Amino acid sequence: MAGGNVLSKLSLQEIQSELARRRRGLPALHAKRRSAEGKVARAQHTLDGINELIAMLGGASAAPAKRGVGRPRGSKSPVYAASGRRGGPSTSRRAALGGMSLVEALRKALAGKQMRVTDAVSAVRTVGYNSASPNLRVMVNQALINKKNKSLFRKISRGVYTAA
Repeated sequence: MAGGNVLSKLSLQEIQSELARRRRGLPALHAKRRSAEGKVARAQHTLDGINELIAMLGGASAAPAKRGVGRPRGSKSPVYAASGRRGGPSTSRRAALGGMSLVEALRKALAGKQMRVTDAVSAVRTVGYNSASPNLRVMVNQALINKKNKSLFRKISRGVYTAA
């Protein structure tokens, strides 16, 4: 060490007196802890009352839901275990519900046109794709550059795409 061991320079008497000095401060630390615990208990009581009122009015509690540990690693999802497939469904949840997927909306919006990603976001909404995501621009960009969609979209120049 650069500074050396400080304790090795102190006598046993000095070390013992320092320990005694610190022990004398223990009652004050215990009092501080009891005070803080009381404040926490009062705050928790207030939160419990607020959560009760929210529940009575039919709202959801702001307390985060506790999650379980989940499936063991390597086990298959019970939904897909019987079919032997890995992963989730082949179509998006939106497509399964009768709407269109983002890729389908992009194909419609870019058909015969060249657009920048920001313009494609507006066009996708115009075509009927609804999303409340604050990251829709990122999602559109990822759909355009995804290797799975390489046959569907073609990059014209930097940031400009068209339907293939």
